[in-house]
Amino acid sequence: MTELIDKYLKGELSEEERVAFEKRVEEDPYFRGEVKGQIKAEYAIRTKAKKVKKQALKAEYARLVAETDELRRIQPLYRRSSFLIVAAAAVVLLIVAVRLWGNSPKMNADELFAAYIQPVPLSFSRSESDTAMLSLATAYQGASYAQAISAAERLLKDSAYASSAQLWLSLAISQLMTDQPQAALRSLKQIEPGSAYEEQALWYEALALLKVDPALARGKLAEIADSGHYMQKKAGEMLERMEEE
Repeated sequence: MTELIDKYLKGELSEEERVAFEKRVEEDPYFRGEVKGQIKAEYAIRTKAKKVKKQALKAEYARLVAETDELRRIQPLYRRSSFLIVAAAAVVLLIVAVRLWGNSPKMNADELFAAYIQPVPLSFSRSESDTAMLSLATAYQGASYAQAISAAERLLKDSAYASSAQLWLSLAISQLMTDQPQAALRSLKQIEPGSAYEEQALWYEALALLKVDPALARGKLAEIADSGHYMQKKAGEMLERMEEE
């Protein structure tokens, strides 16, 4: 049973198998509970893994800081070994790199996209029996974006979800994360003006345009930077760093 549920969540079932699976979820309360339990368990595991990775990065950062402080306390350069001279040079290069970054070095459109793309957290409302929405939530929150695209597209074919701005936004972001900017732009166009997700749609449209037409991206970023948009500051930073066409 666990293997079957795992294949469903990974999108590995055939269309016939998927339909049978979802029908069983609707009709069998015990099986529905097993599906829900496995989804929660996988999400908990992924969350824990992210925390462990974050802690490891913090530990490595602390170690590097400690080594840098130790270098500052050692004897004058002319009395150091060749190893310490190389280490000191590395520290100087690091300081220069940090200062250069602080002076807003120019970046091309692809570099800006990579530096600023960040999926917005989304919380999906769903019932226990809504397995399609559960699948989307698990995939998106677990950064399995190809699976999230499949789940979102399946949901949006249903008239009950077809106008959901949240679903269109999750689809667009997942498409951007899988290097499909043109598809993302088409999905973002489905989000109606005045929607609660209008500002997010504008931001991700600017990011998508970086991959499609940098000149249009510059105009969209300027629009964001000149408004009260929640990404106003970042848009201004990007314009400063963006290379001239």
